[in-house]
Amino acid sequence: MIIHKKRIAKLSLLVFSIVFLQSSLWTDMPDTGDILKAFRESLAWPENMAVKKTTSYWGIYQPDSVSEGTSLLYHEKNERLRSINNFREMDRETGEVLSYEDSTPLEYYSDEIWIPEMKGVFIRGSGGTEIESLQLYEDSEERSQILYNASSSRFHQGLYNVREKYLQNDLTMDRINQVERGELEGQPSVIIEAELPDGYLTLWLSPEEGYTMQKWRLVSEVGKHVAPDRVTQPSNSEKTGAATERRVTEHIFYDRQIVEGFNIPLEMKKLSWIEYGDEKEITSEETSRLSDIQFNPDFDALGVFEMPDYSHIEDITLFRKDRGHLSNLEWDEGKLRVKVPEVDIDKELSEGTEALKSDKTKEEEKIPERISLHLDGNKGSDTLIIPGITGTMIIVAAAPVTLLLIVLAILWRLRRRKTTEEITRK
Repeated sequence: MIIHKKRIAKLSLLVFSIVFLQSSLWTDMPDTGDILKAFRESLAWPENMAVKKTTSYWGIYQPDSVSEGTSLLYHEKNERLRSINNFREMDRETGEVLSYEDSTPLEYYSDEIWIPEMKGVFIRGSGGTEIESLQLYEDSEERSQILYNASSSRFHQGLYNVREKYLQNDLTMDRINQVERGELEGQPSVIIEAELPDGYLTLWLSPEEGYTMQKWRLVSEVGKHVAPDRVTQPSNSEKTGAATERRVTEHIFYDRQIVEGFNIPLEMKKLSWIEYGDEKEITSEETSRLSDIQFNPDFDALGVFEMPDYSHIEDITLFRKDRGHLSNLEWDEGKLRVKVPEVDIDKELSEGTEALKSDKTKEEEKIPERISLHLDGNKGSDTLIIPGITGTMIIVAAAPVTLLLIVLAILWRLRRRKTTEEITRK
């Protein structure tokens, strides 16, 4: 009996010690402001970075296949950016490379680059296994920022929604509803719950590693939380109605390593799904892993921002800021020129004159119309300059385009005058 009482006393002391220790830990936990500060500091990686990323992606719109690939990503602040991607579609069950009907493998290659020498033009080359077409975008600031945010270091570094908005800027003290201690897969964690404009955020941070990010989940309710450009709309209101639909995005980070003094999660798993009441529908799954990470590399020595040779590319399109585009371009000795069909001016004038001759009187035929075309040598009026590599990339609207317009205008005026004369005679 005495021994039993001693055991009870020891057990009580142990329980008291655990409770006291937990209370001490809670007491010692920094306030929310300090936690947020430490969390943001853990994400302050150098902006100059070179990294390799391997990715495996599955989406609901291609349920039988998985996209697997490799990306080489280089970003030097917001001044020079480049992303080289190579992906192929695999059968989800067998792992075999899928192909088109002509047995060509389903592969995709792209090379995107933005450098100061282009002075505002974002370049994207794409094709199957190599560059087959070239796209130039004048709205480069927006596109370069998307490329910058979409690079793997950013996805492993912060909070994003589907359109790559940087959500952690919205995580302020006034939006936090609760902070508590907990666990994530057996590891100590501080769990923060907040409501952002984009949805309900739950954030797991590691107190043992400077409040680095372990996991985050964003839940957006239809009709309540705002996507970057609109209120989230129901995807299938026939199931349980828009009022019960929620869209969920979850990121989990693994294998944290110290790389050049920074705590980096080398692996990330992303899962997205839609909830209709109690029903859950997975929409996408993605796993990505970082390797070959270099902070502040010598990009000039690596040569990654040198402009590729696109002289062999025939399919070239320029997309304008006003959403218009030019697709009849060709590369000619370092310059982009507008390709225009050859115009036989003599033939056009002859056909126009013959069309009028049949209705003219013999007197009128004795005094043929004299058409004089004088083209000035001022090329500046026919040139649209698109700044390029060392100022040599230009798009030239060739003179035959202007000449053709002049011819058509003259023919139209001749026909109009003839019609007027006929009306007058009547």
